Amino acid sequence: MADGMINLTIDGAPVSVPPGTLVIEAAKQAGVLVPHYCYHPGLPVAGVCRMCLVEVEKAPKLQIACATTVTEGMVVKTQTAPAKSARQSVLELLLINHPLDCPICDQAGECELQDFVFQEGRGGTRYGEYAKRFNPVEDFGPDVLYVPNRCILCTRCVRFMEDVAKEPVLNVSERGDRAFIGIHPEARLDHPWAGNVVDLCPVGSLLSKGEGRGHRYSGVPFPDRRARSGFDLSFDEKLQGRHRRPVWICAGRLYLFGPDLGFTQKGDGTVTVDLFDVSNNRPGAQPQQLERWEFDKTNLDKLEEAILLQAEL
Repeated sequence: MADGMINLTIDGAPVSVPPGTLVIEAAKQAGVLVPHYCYHPGLPVAGVCRMCLVEVEKAPKLQIACATTVTEGMVVKTQTAPAKSARQSVLELLLINHPLDCPICDQAGECELQDFVFQEGRGGTRYGEYAKRFNPVEDFGPDVLYVPNRCILCTRCVRFMEDVAKEPVLNVSERGDRAFIGIHPEARLDHPWAGNVVDLCPVGSLLSKGEGRGHRYSGVPFPDRRARSGFDLSFDEKLQGRHRRPVWICAGRLYLFGPDLGFTQKGDGTVTVDLFDVSNNRPGAQPQQLERWEFDKTNLDKLEEAILLQAEL
């Protein structure tokens, strides 16, 4: 063990990682993506989805890669018959009551359930004669809708609100096949960071009221600034017919730039940007103006590409 590194083998590839590294993270360095749902590097480990089961030599049974720490000389195999069979069984159970609404689901094309079912799932179902359970959509707060039919109970949203936002308003209610994500009866999901649960959800169970389908957006360069919360800003454009409607999504909220994209260039080269919040807007309502930013000449080269979006497609 040189330089304090742990040496192990994953699917035949030698890997050296620091002590304390989880198998699922070590596998990434070997170019192996272990299927998972509940695991997220920014959240505490839960180990509830059982999707990341792998075979570890000398271990009496399959191990979950998200909660297993690497050891010197460890040999991990992710593609053995027992491991693949276990993951296939997990996927089969998740699909028993999962609706077949992929064509209208906001997560379609970016859904981890779709990806792993296509990669490792069964070719057909053994539960075709049973009716799927149905639960109505719930309104969690100003920005977030919850679709319980699509939920796979990964608990990412619960752990984010509890451990990151420090506002534990979500939980897992009921037990077994009746379990669902519940919200405190006297609370709303209105924390400034609450919109992040939409991005954390691996399926289309948590939806943003303001956002649309991912394929309707394309990234556009924007000046190097940060929101007050410290998140990186990203400027997107939403395609509507033959026109591009400029929007900006940050921390789960939807923003709209003012008239002519909100860019006003003065004679001295200063550019003024007006920012409006349209997350909770209704037809005919007046957007709330949040801020007015000014950029000097050093940022103009980065703004030029965004200003060009004013042109009609």
